[in-house]
Parts: sequence; C-alpha cells; structure tokens
Amino acid sequence: MNFILRRLVLAVPMLLGITVITFVIINLAPGDPITALINPLEMNVRSADEIERQREALGLNDPIPVRYLLWLKELATGNLGYSLQNKEAVRSMILDRLPASLALTATALTLAIVVGVTLGVYSALHQYSIFDYVLTILTFFGVSVPVFFMALLGMYVFSVRLQWLPVFGMWTPGEPTTFNRDLIKHAILPVTALAIPQIAGFMRYARAATLDALGADHVTTARAKGLRESAVLWRHVFRTALLPLVTIVGLALPHVIGGSFVIETIFSWPGVGLLGYTAIMQRDYPVQLGIALMAAVVVLLANLATDVVYGMVDPRIRYE
Repeated sequence: MNFILRRLVLAVPMLLGITVITFVIINLAPGDPITALINPLEMNVRSADEIERQREALGLNDPIPVRYLLWLKELATGNLGYSLQNKEAVRSMILDRLPASLALTATALTLAIVVGVTLGVYSALHQYSIFDYVLTILTFFGVSVPVFFMALLGMYVFSVRLQWLPVFGMWTPGEPTTFNRDLIKHAILPVTALAIPQIAGFMRYARAATLDALGADHVTTARAKGLRESAVLWRHVFRTALLPLVTIVGLALPHVIGGSFVIETIFSWPGVGLLGYTAIMQRDYPVQLGIALMAAVVVLLANLATDVVYGMVDPRIRYE
C-alpha cells in the first residue's frame, strides 16, 4: 500500500506535465473554434470585428498561461468544462461514449492476449517446425501493416466484396441497442483490426520469453529430477516467461488506446476515439483536453497495475 500511495503521489506532477504540454500544443495548432464554427463560404461575409468579439466572449484572447490556470482551477473541482460546439458538459460527453470504447478496447486486448500468447508459446514449443515458420511470417505481416490499412482491407474484403459484415456504426438503425447478434456483427471488423497488431506483438514476445525459459538452468534441473514434461512447462517455464509478458501487456495499453482512435473513426464506432477526432476537427479545446487527461490517467494506472502484478508473479520482487 505504501508503494501504491507513493506512485499515486508521483503521478500528480506527471499528470500536470502532460496537461501543460497538451494544452500548449492544442492552443498553438492552426485554427480556433470560431473559424471551425463558421461556414467557409461565409468567411468573407463575417467581419473581423465580429470574429474578434466571438473570440473575446469565449476567452480565446487571454494568454495561454491564464487560460490554463483557469482550466486547472475548474479541474480541481471535478469540472472538465463545456464543449465549445454544443455547450454540453465534457465529463458527460466522455462518460456517455466510454462504454463503447471500453467494449472495443477490452475485447481487442483480451483477444490479443489469449490468441497471441497461446500461439507464441505453441510456436516456441515447436521451434523450427512448419507451423513456427508460418506463424513467424504472419507475425511480421501483422507488426508491419498499419492498423488503418488492416481496417480498410477488412472493410473492402468482408463488407464491400463479400458483404458478410456491416461497415459502420455499432448497431443497425432501428435495431435494439443491446448486446445481441447485431452488435457482435458490427464489432467483428473493428475488434479484429485493432487486435491483429497486438496479437503479432504478443506472439513474438511470448515465443522469445518461452524459448529463454526453456533454456534456463532450473528447467534443465527440473527435467533431470524426472518431473513430467507438463509439470516442467506449467511450474517452471510458463511462470518464468510470464514476467516479461506482464511488461508487454502493460505497454500495449497505450497502443490500443491510440489505435482505437483510428479504428473508431474509420468504422464510425461511437466511442471516445470518434469523439476525440470530431473535437480535433472542430477545434473543441475542452473536449480535447478532457480526453487527453482521461487517456493519461488510464495509462498511468495501467503502469501502476503492471508494477503491482510483478510482485504477484515473481516472489523475488518486493516493494517497500
């Protein structure tokens, strides 16, 4: 508990640093919410004074440090502000979209862990076999191909050509918005496209970690004692290989979150990623900051959970 509390205390200045960098980058980007609201055909009609008055009303003319301190003051009270486009509370907008994003990322990450680790271990136990070579080729393909190309390829093959799966959205319009066959059909393509790069990464790391464990001295000693091969694998090989895999799972979460932004945008999945993309296009500063803060908190908590799991997996690791 002392270790966890210390890590949580250290996370506070790290979060502040992340918010400072994010706030500055967002506000220095070209454009602003006012020009995003105005129709490009009306830009010449609107007077410069009118645009300046709107900027003044939203506080956009204040210096960046002043605006950041005002935002930080409201954040201390739990207020993430209001959207500049539709005037809704940012916290409510994120919480409304969060279940859809969690369903996508959690399913993709679980699928990647189960499939990737299983295939990686099996590939290591059958080193230099045909199956091992095939998996190695597929792994290099999965790691090399960008997630957006995987998504577009899946859409073209399974939606456009074969017409097996729907292309956009989370449900078919008019269908019940509950967990049913329609939701599963809509989730297959985005979950698969998001999971494939992670499956490839987990497979390679699981194979390498298992091969290292198989060559360890304690595994050789266990076999020399006459233990069954299944006991050697479960008690000595897999437990030794588990520690680096815990690290990879913790490091994979930021990649999954970043990939979900792309996947949700391509498939129009109504999650936080699509909300963030829309906020970027509309220069909606409060929404962008709220999503960046949420993502930073999730990543920091994932790193903390990874460190805690270390002590559970390896008894040699102790935190004071």
